Amino acid sequence: MYRKKVVLFFAILVFLLIILYAFFSIKEYQLKKSVVDYLKEKNYQESEILSIDTSIAKAPVFSARVIFFDEPDIIYYYRNKDGKIIQYGTPSNLKSTNNTDEQSFKHQEHQ
Repeated sequence: MYRKKVVLFFAILVFLLIILYAFFSIKEYQLKKSVVDYLKEKNYQESEILSIDTSIAKAPVFSARVIFFDEPDIIYYYRNKDGKIIQYGTPSNLKSTNNTDEQSFKHQEHQ
């Protein structure tokens, strides 16, 4: 009897982990697709985008990092806020440790 409970507990645990993994994978996929659609609405071509990576972080929970071909060392951050994709934060320069507040970025949206 005890052994059946332990097996059932682990089976439920594995099932919940699979569901959780699927949930996060779907959310990341949806965000990436939404960011691509948003950038297309802003008249960007897919050929202008070097990469889009989604990640799970503290706040916002899901975010996308976009790198454009003409600025391969700059990361722009996007997230879904109230059903809309927005660019947030200051872009990051991968090659510089200097303050990026003084830099000019080609793809920065001003809110």
